[in-house]
Parts: sequence; C-alpha cells; structure tokens
Amino acid sequence: PTMRRASAVVTDSGGMTCHAAIVSRELGIPCIVGARTATQVLRNGELVTVDGKRGQVTAGASVAQISKASPLSVAPGLEVAVTPLATKLYVNLAIADHAEAAAALPVDGVGLLRAEFMILDALQGKHPREVLATQGSASFVTKMSEHLLRITRAFMPRPVIYRTYDFRTNEFRGLTGGDRFEPQEENPMIGYRGCFRYVKDPELFRLELETLAQVRAQTPNLHIMIPFVRTKWE
Repeated sequence: PTMRRASAVVTDSGGMTCHAAIVSRELGIPCIVGARTATQVLRNGELVTVDGKRGQVTAGASVAQISKASPLSVAPGLEVAVTPLATKLYVNLAIADHAEAAAALPVDGVGLLRAEFMILDALQGKHPREVLATQGSASFVTKMSEHLLRITRAFMPRPVIYRTYDFRTNEFRGLTGGDRFEPQEENPMIGYRGCFRYVKDPELFRLELETLAQVRAQTPNLHIMIPFVRTKWE
C-alpha cells in the first residue's frame, strides 16, 4: 500500500487500532502505522530495513534470514479450550471471502460489517447514478445479497451489525461518472456523507434497504447501524 509517511519508530498493524491497521489486518497486507518523523530522518533512495515486530527501522539491508510466518492452525481432532468471558467479543468484517474463517473463531458475532468494499464490487467501479441509468437496480441487489448472505449464514444465529454505506464525496468522485454527480468539498470528512446523503439523494440507500430486507428475511440475525448521524443546531 502507498504510505504518506513512514517512521524511525514503527508500530506494526497488529498493535494499533486505526482504519489502516484494521483493513490491512483483514486483507493480510503489511502495514506501517503510527508514523512520525521519517520524512525528516529518511531520504529518497536510502535503503532501510523495517522490523514490524519490534517497531524498529535500521540502516541498510538486514542480513537476518526472514522466514514467512505460517498461519496458526489446530491439529485435526484437537479441541481448544475457550474460557467464557463476561464481555461479548465481536469482530470487524468488510469482505465476504473472510466470513467463514471469522465465523469459526470463538466470537459472539460481527460488531461492525463495513459496507463499502461490497458496494464497490456490486457497483463495478461505477457511480450509483451511472449504474441506475445504464444497468438498473437488479444487478446491484443480487450481488449485494450474495455477499451479505455468505456472511450472515456463516454467523447464524450470532448477530451481524451492518453499517450502511458512508462514502464521502471525494471517494464517489473517483468512480466512473462520479465527477458529474459529486460536489467538490474542502473537507469531505465532515461534509456530504452518512445519513445526510440518504435524505438528499436516497436512491443508493433505497437499494441498500431493499437488499437488507431480502437478506434479513432469510437470515434474521442481520441488523443495521446508521453512520455519521448529525443534528442541526439552531
């Protein structure tokens, strides 16, 4: 992944909770977060070795043999003792391909199912209005339902909390046709996003609700979360 910064003191993706770390962990992509002074310390073309496990950067190439870590596995027939917790443990999930593996863990459900990756796949890189104008809604609902059912069925009867889409204007502008429909904003993080967008432009949200209704009819463990709810103060 492209990083805007690196650091002479590095925290690996397993030890820090932020959007980049969460997504990188799920995708299995190495990630450096917690960057601070690298843009002052490092120079273009300089060779360094990043030790993500220890959070260290050293000059030059490492001479140590680096072996690829193998995923933890349990021997067939061996039962792993799980200590019951008073606190429920939920996972974050964004990609249907990981549903079965996540559901096999001793967790109580999905606390946050991020919609954006699945929606991008269903839209096939096109802006929602472009899709509705050229393909109609059926393909979107079918594709999204397939993704969601794979997750909800894997976790049944444990709850799956689906967060409805929260694309910002700069992200929507990057889709095919997006420049015709999305405004330019100085700060998209606090702009035209979340449920405010649903009220002003309800078409994609309507398709999302149609999908959720179909999936919940088959797997009632699906629930929704509405993002970025704001109140207008007079």
